[in-house]
Amino acid sequence: MWEFPGGKLDPGETLEECLARELREELGIGVEVHELLEECVHRYPEKTVKLHFFRCTLKLGEPRAIECADLAWVTADELDQYEFPPPDHSLLESLKHGPLAALFKSC
Repeated sequence: MWEFPGGKLDPGETLEECLARELREELGIGVEVHELLEECVHRYPEKTVKLHFFRCTLKLGEPRAIECADLAWVTADELDQYEFPPPDHSLLESLKHGPLAALFKSC
């Protein structure tokens, strides 16, 4: 399955700092983290996860697969070609058809 980049929050770290760190570690890029776009809570039988999705601007580097098997840079219209885990489904719908769709059509 495909996932959006990110990871677990370290103690004392803000969500924005966590995302910037994870993007450096996973993709080798530097970003400016902007506003929170969406958050969702997903309950698995063994745990509950809370995901936060931010808009970012690429500031340094070209994304490459460092701590992941592969990467893809796609448009919202191409997202249906990729399988994502259940916690990402609400964001995917918002990117394709909901309030975030207009924001990303102009990118």
